[in-house]
Amino acid sequence: MTKIHLTIIGFSHFYGALPFEEGQIVYLKKEPGNGFDAEAIMAHLPALGRIGYVANNPSTVVRGTMSGGRLYDRFESEAVARVEFITESQIICRLLSSSKSRKYLALFSVFEEELRKLDHPAEDGEAVPLLIHIFDLSKQKMIDITPLWEK
Repeated sequence: MTKIHLTIIGFSHFYGALPFEEGQIVYLKKEPGNGFDAEAIMAHLPALGRIGYVANNPSTVVRGTMSGGRLYDRFESEAVARVEFITESQIICRLLSSSKSRKYLALFSVFEEELRKLDHPAEDGEAVPLLIHIFDLSKQKMIDITPLWEK
């Protein structure tokens, strides 16, 4: 099987590059009802949810990678990719084989089910993933540190 690479973009709108590292598994899911792109493929991580989309515009697809449109018919509704490179505005991933994807998707569904049981309700009544607060810098309290030279 030939290696298929793809570009994930838009992660700066969610958590930035903070939750990514090389070798990490990213889950892909088709979004046929997406109003902006009929061939949209969402990228998501356990406990965080949506973290971006597979690039589908010639100006955002990195050379040597497949666009979302070319990738769309290569899997049913979900697939798995592995992070290979991280840049400031793109994550380059390699699509895993369908047999490896099935294994990871089975693990993901078990983990997701366990996580939903542990989710705590937010103020507005919707469930919020437990790890979401780690990456939400607006909720972080600043630590007041006095420099030694001012003591």
